[in-house]
Amino acid sequence: MTTCENYLCVYWVKENSTCLLRNTHLDIMGSCLECILVNLPDETLQKARSEHLQSLEEREKNW
Repeated sequence: MTTCENYLCVYWVKENSTCLLRNTHLDIMGSCLECILVNLPDETLQKARSEHLQSLEEREKNW
């Protein structure tokens, strides 16, 4: 199994951060050519971004 950090790819396995595919090919930038991204609604993505940014700001305050 190949370790993968692209959690927005349909082949990504959460439990062990790996790819379901047996063989993958990378482009010159190191991105997987077989990657299929999960299509998230803009509302969901924007909400997640806002929550994450808030979390980062709170973490900075506590440093």
